[in-house]
Amino acid sequence: MPQGADSPTSPDPFVVRTAAGRWRVEPDLNRVHAAAGAVQQLEPRVMQVLVELAGQAGEVVPREDLLARVWSDVVVNEEALTRAVSEVRKAFGDSAQAPEVVETIRGTGYRFIATVEPVADKDKTEVATAEARDVRLGSGLRRSVLVGGLAVLGAALVAAAVVWAAPWQSASSAPTLLETQPFTSYPGRERMPALSPDGSRVAFAWTGTEGDDYDLYLKQENTGDPLRLTTDPAFEAFPAWSPDGTTLAFARVAGDSAALYTVPALGGPARKLIDVRSFVLGLDWSPDGAALLFAERPAPDAPYRVMRLDLATRDTTALTQPPPSAYGDLFPRWAPDGQTVAFARRARVGGQDLYLVRADGTNERTLTQGELSIRGLDWTPDGERLVYASYQSGTFGLWQVAVATGAVTWLPTRAERIYNPSVADQTGALVYEELTYEKDIWQIDLNGSGEGEPPSRPIITSTRWDCEAYYSPDGTRLVFTSSRSGTLELWLSAADGANPVQLTDVGGAFVGNPRWSPDGERIAFYATPEGQAEVFVMDVEGSTPRRLRLDDRTDANYWVTAWSRDGQWIYAASDRSGTWQLWKLRPDGSDLSPVTVDGGFAAHESVTGDTLFYTKRTAPGIWMQPTEGGPERQVVEDLNLADWGNWDVTAEGLYFIRRTAEGTTIAFQGFGEGEVRTVATIPNIASPSLEVSPDGRRILYARIEQSDSDLILTHLGE
Repeated sequence: MPQGADSPTSPDPFVVRTAAGRWRVEPDLNRVHAAAGAVQQLEPRVMQVLVELAGQAGEVVPREDLLARVWSDVVVNEEALTRAVSEVRKAFGDSAQAPEVVETIRGTGYRFIATVEPVADKDKTEVATAEARDVRLGSGLRRSVLVGGLAVLGAALVAAAVVWAAPWQSASSAPTLLETQPFTSYPGRERMPALSPDGSRVAFAWTGTEGDDYDLYLKQENTGDPLRLTTDPAFEAFPAWSPDGTTLAFARVAGDSAALYTVPALGGPARKLIDVRSFVLGLDWSPDGAALLFAERPAPDAPYRVMRLDLATRDTTALTQPPPSAYGDLFPRWAPDGQTVAFARRARVGGQDLYLVRADGTNERTLTQGELSIRGLDWTPDGERLVYASYQSGTFGLWQVAVATGAVTWLPTRAERIYNPSVADQTGALVYEELTYEKDIWQIDLNGSGEGEPPSRPIITSTRWDCEAYYSPDGTRLVFTSSRSGTLELWLSAADGANPVQLTDVGGAFVGNPRWSPDGERIAFYATPEGQAEVFVMDVEGSTPRRLRLDDRTDANYWVTAWSRDGQWIYAASDRSGTWQLWKLRPDGSDLSPVTVDGGFAAHESVTGDTLFYTKRTAPGIWMQPTEGGPERQVVEDLNLADWGNWDVTAEGLYFIRRTAEGTTIAFQGFGEGEVRTVATIPNIASPSLEVSPDGRRILYARIEQSDSDLILTHLGE
């Protein structure tokens, strides 16, 4: 058994065993070793929580006791403990819904239900060897060396290292941040950086000082103004260097048309290569200079595929064939030897993982498991690892995965939102996009007169993401999604945002679109514990969410959208038929039946319950049909596809988001009349988020408070 966390010496290593596997825990190094060899690095206080729970295995440990023992030197709220338990579960691949390691005891605390054993002699030898190796590395730096010799720095949130340090934890065990320096600090967003092969220059997309459409720029380290490479009013994205560093390929999108171009790196006219059929999500140049890879969607309702363009013949071939249920394959990157291609495959709703495929399209395999969202990737120069931006613990950070073993390690930075890493082929220099981004819940108070701009104010705020706030039927409470605990969860608060309480603990899966039952006693929502979106129902007072098993297939998603007004049905959008349609099911998961045939996604029943209003993923506007079935017709035309969730139904009419050249507004269209009036002007709405209070006097929406980015330069090390 481990010693208590308040012991003057570090607790002894111990073993955690479940039916799913075996792990060796090293408290003094803040590490959890899986039997397969993968290593998880924990924050010091997260390890202390693990030690406390494991030291009282089988017993219920009150939350108050854990807070008092682990955070005795600082004042924190219960969110810190909730987040730490979530990180403990993640280290063992545990689930809050079907726990094998840590069980939540509602209203009390937690119970460690896995088997805890002392370390065997063999394990003690391995631990001693590891400790000796760390001493030899010098300066107390804890490092884990991956295949090929690239030293990967250990994982923890170092920005708060002093606060998180356990009483028995020496300062030398804190990880060392990557040494970074700002590469750009221009106004607006500098996006999609690409390092030249020799690491001396960075190409990127930027709107410029005048806030124009994105153009391509080139900047060298320690220089001032960048060189502007393009001036076209179209959107230009994903610059990719030729192997000799003389030319850049890029994608240009103007309205419904898109094409691939090249431009000299020193400036000059752009040359068109081919037309493409969609916005391009990733572009890369082959190491031999003969081809390009790009991610393209062949049709609006088809998944993205990785395509290969032969530069000599201009012929294209599909390199990947994602399942129809996927959003598609994105961010393709050629390995340095040109024999392998890496890409991220994203589900329609929820997860995204890294995949590898041979350059001829054969031998596809999954490299990571359970990633929530990936925003860019690149190879290390030796071809043995991939660096990628991934959403974990409520933030986007930099991670590194070994191609041979799948072992994942954090690359520690102070930034919480990192996108689009790019690695120089010859030097290992690394540049990435550091994003400043925050979403809060705002309330608009309708004055009833329809004159003047109604007052608005934030009611739910944090330094993380707060979104998808919905009123209870009596208007007294809100349920909303937030990542303030470290992972995306459902939260409950008063109608004015006061007294927020965490409602779920899904342990890192996507969770969203919570919907109240008409009696206010249950909430239906979707979550992605195994990759695809599934329907869950829980009591508001805190029961364990119940998963509704609607399909044995692993490629079918079910996305909760609404309850029927009588509470007898839950509407869910599903791609089980190959296209997104609306289905309905009983709250116990029975009687699953189709509702739409020509597309359907987000839905609301009319107040009287006789009409179903809904949006589609492939056509703009709002549609309606009788709830008992019948012909559909479009009732609102000017709702953009991107605003599929930004609308609501009241007894009088429809509220929805309208975007024009003059700005974004909340509009209202009454039943029985075609006139549309403006209700309020709003900036930076996030989707989905529009909600009208039951009494019609307030409107909620999620607002993007900050969205700027700069480019940051660092180096992966020797």
